[in-house]
Amino acid sequence: MWKRVAIAGLLLALLIALGMHLSVQAVKEESAGTVDAPADGSASVVPHDAAGDQVQVLRVNGRAERRTGEGRWTGVLQGDKLAVDDAVRTGGQSSITLDLGDSSTIELAEQAEVEVRELSGAVQKLGLISGRASVDYRDNGERVLNIENGDGTVVARVQKGRFAVLNNGQLLAVATKTGSVDLSSAGRTVVVSEGKQSVAYAGQTPMTPFEIPVDALLRIADGSCRIQKSGGAVVKGTVSVGARLSVDGQPVTPDGGGRFSIALKAAAPGKKVLIRETDLWGETRETQLTCATAAQKAGIREVDINWGRDG
Repeated sequence: MWKRVAIAGLLLALLIALGMHLSVQAVKEESAGTVDAPADGSASVVPHDAAGDQVQVLRVNGRAERRTGEGRWTGVLQGDKLAVDDAVRTGGQSSITLDLGDSSTIELAEQAEVEVRELSGAVQKLGLISGRASVDYRDNGERVLNIENGDGTVVARVQKGRFAVLNNGQLLAVATKTGSVDLSSAGRTVVVSEGKQSVAYAGQTPMTPFEIPVDALLRIADGSCRIQKSGGAVVKGTVSVGARLSVDGQPVTPDGGGRFSIALKAAAPGKKVLIRETDLWGETRETQLTCATAAQKAGIREVDINWGRDG
């Protein structure tokens, strides 16, 4: 009798074990072949990496570096992904293009730096620490892109459009090709619509948007490379607002009206001085001056115009 009881118990245990195994296997197969449906019954969507918590490096031209969080700067490669607090920067005559998701991109020109500050379904926030960038934002209207200056006090906000933005350390300048960009600073916001640009200095309200100049606006003051009695020379002139400028290889920051003045210590009569102006879209104009004394006339010669590139 006890043998029959023992055998029956053994068979029962085997059946229970077999049932548990089959149940677990069925759960695994179901999990492998299906995903949980949303509570509202809508279809599931697999999120794009860049639309979630990362931005991806699309192209690298020349020398560029990346920083992870507060870490050190290292080389950057195509396909690298950037999370919040990561940053990238470019060297001279270099550029890098970042994929923001949904076919949206931002291209950094030479000697520029950008930091990822926020990535969510509602907003992408980037800090343009320095330099110039071109943006093509093609989002579906549910998310916006904010590009800030270093301390976040000046913000360019876009939902859809193509525009260029520059941070030269004193101002944030925006020029819009398509769509519109909201430029905010010091409690005021202006709408920079297609074909216009605006500038906002940190702590000041943005300028009223104005038409993007068709041609470069570099103007050299009469006798601008004038040799001084005390030695050296002074170069004066004006450029388009928001342009980047270098004189004899030295970066120069114009004032709010585009006016500039720079002293050149190592200058003598006959010295050739190259002035290089790059507007917000990367169109570069180079002008060569010949320094002269007060009794002479300073020579001015246009050297070259490079359309749509920095070098």
